[in-house]
Amino acid sequence: YRANDVLYHVVNIDEVYVNVDVPETYIKQIREGMQVSVTFNALGEQHFAGTVETVLPSGTTTNRTFTARVLVKNPDQAIKPGMFASIQIALGE
Repeated sequence: YRANDVLYHVVNIDEVYVNVDVPETYIKQIREGMQVSVTFNALGEQHFAGTVETVLPSGTTTNRTFTARVLVKNPDQAIKPGMFASIQIALGE
């Protein structure tokens, strides 16, 4: 090993972020603090509560979406980085 080599990373997964691509047609309805329900394909029907922490202010032009970051508590550490998630958000009109 040499100086400044990274030997390993320590990752705390007691809380995880899920990045959600939100179509621009819905973006004005998404607000910080909104409660959402999150499921992960690898974990079956188990639902996790999440909170929209932030909505990035600029979108992508290729698919016209904006990214919302959802914070999900993970006390049992069942959620692992890189898992595919589905989000349900109740939108009011």
